[in-house]
Amino acid sequence: MGNVKEFSLSLPDANASELASLLEDFQQKILIEVAYEDNVSVELVKSSQSTQDLGAMLGIVLGAKATIVLATGVSAWLKRNNQSRIRIWTSDGEVVDITNVESQHIAEVLSNLKQT
Repeated sequence: MGNVKEFSLSLPDANASELASLLEDFQQKILIEVAYEDNVSVELVKSSQSTQDLGAMLGIVLGAKATIVLATGVSAWLKRNNQSRIRIWTSDGEVVDITNVESQHIAEVLSNLKQT
């Protein structure tokens, strides 16, 4: 799998009681947006194994071609759900906060994340 990006995504400003349902909705939106792409995985994951939550983050693996499609879906979903910020962790520990940006800027950020 060449040119694969692997990262986790969270919604740091989301209400704790709504976080799991927001992430599940977000997961479905992403899967719809990148359904035609190969090498895509989007899973709800716990931020800590010591918690009992269903998942506080989305673990995402995707090919480079899906980045633009994902960015467009992320931007639309953020607007629809009144979320202004997402936080992305790369597999090597890089953390990026994306706040109030358009889809083309999200695409730039995702494209510039270190590749695994």
